[in-house]
Amino acid sequence: MSLLLSLPYLLVDLAPLPETVLFLLEMVLGLALDAWSIAAFVLITWSSMNPATDVVDSISGFLRNSVRLIVPMVLLLVVMQIAIGIGLFLLVVPGVVLFTVWIAAQPACALERRGISASLLRSQKLTEGVRMKVAWSALVILLLAVIPSVLAFLSGSLSVTAISFLAGVVLYPMSTIAMTVIYARLVNLDRPGSGSIA
Repeated sequence: MSLLLSLPYLLVDLAPLPETVLFLLEMVLGLALDAWSIAAFVLITWSSMNPATDVVDSISGFLRNSVRLIVPMVLLLVVMQIAIGIGLFLLVVPGVVLFTVWIAAQPACALERRGISASLLRSQKLTEGVRMKVAWSALVILLLAVIPSVLAFLSGSLSVTAISFLAGVVLYPMSTIAMTVIYARLVNLDRPGSGSIA
C-alpha cells in the first residue's frame, strides 16, 4: 500500500513541468496523500492490534473510512507541521516537545473521529505524566519522518529522487505504525488500573 501511495509523488517529480506547477502539485497531492496514508495506516494498525473491533470490516469499509478522514487529517497535519516546524527551526527542543505532546493526535483524529483541537488536546491529556518516556520514541519517529524530506530537498538528480521515494515508502508507514502503537499504549494507560507505558 505504501508503494502504491508513493507512486504519484514519483510521477510528479519526474514530470517535465515548470517548477511552480511542480511545487503546487506536490504540495496539494502531498498533503492529501499524506493524510490518507496516515489515516489508512492508523486504521490498519489498530485493526491488527484489536481484531475484535470493526474499524476495518471490509475493503470498501476501509476505503470509505479512510477517505472520510482526508480533510480532518489534512487540517491536523497543516497545524502540526507549522507548529512543530517553527519549533524545530527555532531551537529544535520546542519542536521535539510539541511532537511528543501531540504524538497521539493523528490516531486520535482517525480512531476517535475528533476534530483538530480535540485531537491535539486528547494527545496532550494522554501523554501527561509519561512525556519523558514518550519523548525518546517521538525523537526516533521525528528523525524517521524527516529523512525523506531532507532527501527530497537535496534532490535534483533521478538517483536521489529514487532514494527519497524508497525512503518514504519504508519510513512513513513505520512512523505512523509507531505512533498508533504509542497511542494504543497511552489509551490503555488512561484506563483505571492499567500498568506502565514501558
